[in-house]
Amino acid sequence: MSSVLHFYPAFSLTGSLGTSSSSLMAFLENPVGSVGANLTLPFLEWRERGMDVKIARNDYEQRVLEFKQELYKAMSSIEDALALRHQLLEQEALLREGLELAKKSERLNEVRYRQGAVRISFWLDAQEKRRQAELALYENRFNQLTNLAKIYMEFGGSVSFP
Repeated sequence: MSSVLHFYPAFSLTGSLGTSSSSLMAFLENPVGSVGANLTLPFLEWRERGMDVKIARNDYEQRVLEFKQELYKAMSSIEDALALRHQLLEQEALLREGLELAKKSERLNEVRYRQGAVRISFWLDAQEKRRQAELALYENRFNQLTNLAKIYMEFGGSVSFP
């Protein structure tokens, strides 16, 4: 917009009367001479002004394009994070189910061992499988919280606490 304004003549007047306003006093004494001295004629430099307008328009279009690219990149990142969150929630349900089965297997193997039906290694293996199932569930929960923090940051959240 400012480059378009350069096409028009520019002049300035001061708004105060007194000894400090020599420009206004000179204008009032000789209005034609003062206007002629302060008047710029940008239409004599019309090619340069036209190039300034084209450059400003090009800069504007470039910034709009950069903004759109950043917006699409941010939207894509948010979409990916939300898809991962959905996947992690589905995985959590399966891991909880697996943990319940591992706990049940551990209890059954403990009862069998105490009754003398199986060796202790079966019970110890069942305990290890339960611990692995718990660890997988904890890891999934950690990934969910990390993903949630990423989603929060993508939506413009702050890392500092209030």
